[in-house]
Amino acid sequence: METLRREGPYLGAVYMQLFPQRADRIVLDSATDPTWVYRGMFQDMAKAAEQAFTRWTAWTARRHTAYGLGGTPAEVRKSYWDLIVRANRKLVPFEGRSLTGDGIRADNGRFFHVQKAAERIAGLKEAAEGRNPGPSGTAGQVQESDDNYASIAWSFMCADTRTWSHDPEEYRREAIRDKARYPLYGDFAAAIRPCAFWEQGSEPQTRIDNKAGALITQSEWGSQTPLFAAQAMHRALRGFRRVTVNSS
Repeated sequence: METLRREGPYLGAVYMQLFPQRADRIVLDSATDPTWVYRGMFQDMAKAAEQAFTRWTAWTARRHTAYGLGGTPAEVRKSYWDLIVRANRKLVPFEGRSLTGDGIRADNGRFFHVQKAAERIAGLKEAAEGRNPGPSGTAGQVQESDDNYASIAWSFMCADTRTWSHDPEEYRREAIRDKARYPLYGDFAAAIRPCAFWEQGSEPQTRIDNKAGALITQSEWGSQTPLFAAQAMHRALRGFRRVTVNSS
């Protein structure tokens, strides 16, 4: 049995499309929409983040006594966006960093874990208001990255499909559009990528459409691979079984 994660599920689906007779026991863990790779995969993250944020506001509102962010989802949402506006005007010192509003907003994946998100946003709100501020540091939200992994990932994400535009203006338009659709993360997800300057691959994208038997496993609230993307993979691979983990 082979388990493939993140970009791997699409690779596994392509393998089964090309070599169905060799597909014995295959599990795709956290699948992407095969009609929407890879450009759309990032834009799907923005849609999923908005859904997770809405769920988080309801969860946090029910715990206003603990977190003080508002007693209704609308009040919690307002507390969050007021924090973003405040941080864009004046950096917020928190956990050794000085965060802008965009730096806070970029951490969208945290909303898929409602308690961790509530604790963090409550702490950031206190720091922004001058209560219990943490030590300051560099602006933004800098994370260490593995350059080797990133270069490998972009090489196949750019070359394996022809969905990437080479027109920077198109990315600008889509970022503006998606910021309106998905305020939390839409502009980040639609922003220009290295693929805008990368040569197209020599082969067309493989169309996924077969009945090879396998299994998709999927969390209901996955930040990188949302449930609706796995459902699209399930529709394309008609011989699949699907297991969904309810993490509410």
